[in-house]
Amino acid sequence: MPAPTLPLFSLDQLLLVKQNFLAELQASKQGQSTSLAYVQNPFPQNLPLKLGQTFQVMVIGGRIFKTALARRSESGISLEQLTQDTLPTLDTKEIFFNFFTAHLNERVDHVALNFAYPLQPVANGSYLDGTLFKGTKEHAFAGLIGQLVGRELIEAVQATLGRTIHLSLANDTVCLVLSGTDRHATERLVGGVVGTGINFGFFADQNTIINLESANFNRASQTQTGKLIDQESLTPGNALFEKEVSGAYLYKHYNLTVGTQGEHIADSDSLSQLATDTNHPFHDLAQYLLNRSASLVACQVAGIYEFKRQPHLTFVMEGSLFWNGWHYHQTVEDYVVKLGVASDAVDFLHIDHSGLVGAAHLLV
Repeated sequence: MPAPTLPLFSLDQLLLVKQNFLAELQASKQGQSTSLAYVQNPFPQNLPLKLGQTFQVMVIGGRIFKTALARRSESGISLEQLTQDTLPTLDTKEIFFNFFTAHLNERVDHVALNFAYPLQPVANGSYLDGTLFKGTKEHAFAGLIGQLVGRELIEAVQATLGRTIHLSLANDTVCLVLSGTDRHATERLVGGVVGTGINFGFFADQNTIINLESANFNRASQTQTGKLIDQESLTPGNALFEKEVSGAYLYKHYNLTVGTQGEHIADSDSLSQLATDTNHPFHDLAQYLLNRSASLVACQVAGIYEFKRQPHLTFVMEGSLFWNGWHYHQTVEDYVVKLGVASDAVDFLHIDHSGLVGAAHLLV
């Protein structure tokens, strides 16, 4: 069986993807059902901690776990004792709970959790919780779907460690948007994740952030390899856009295309390495896959720009694919202009430890 072929995306096709994405944004805002979740995240008006209080922040994402002790002063959020670890595959809630409790600092009673999975936010006084829609990025969370994540964690800590903690959590894109609030006006601020997964979010008003769950956007054509990847995934039929563009899946497109003609790779970091190696027989394929991904991501960026109707937007971006992928963020920038956005109308910002800094804003 020959390796699947990959279609080229013309500018006209990309413009159609952008227009489809914009149409879904507009329909979602009007309350219509679309492939975008358009989850409204209202925030408590009175956050529970005061300046100077120490608490723990955590990021639980696709492959990476980060944690630190945090406090807020008049000058902003400061982080101490920052550590990073590889996240295991969170097949069940028990694996997740055991991992969380093992990394809980013994000196804190408040935790802010940046949780990179689809949540329906639930306010609990001055704290935020969320009901888990489903697992993504190949983490199944069996036993936790449909449950309040924060409540379940608090109960697990009490049962396992005999400790009482207070916890506030939000989706990673929501936290990413919050990380930019100390330096940019909320109406011109967007958060974007392009790494293991993909998502965007932005302020609807001063107290509400929209989490699009844009990985689920389904009005862009699936490639042949994308269809195969979807069929073999834990969540067939879901996150179709993510399965075409994100780091969790790009290397699978490469392996399927190469077939038996070459050596397979184990992750999308390797794809960028191959793209730089002009002596490798499939370096042009690696470059093509990364360029195609960046062009599709640009469709969502350009769609959000038109939707927001602001003269300038700052996208606080996170994700190793976006920042470290071969020519990746430059290619996104180029395609955003090709898709009709002025070259000075959008800029992309990296904030050190944005996931942790954004989570801290959930408590203080």
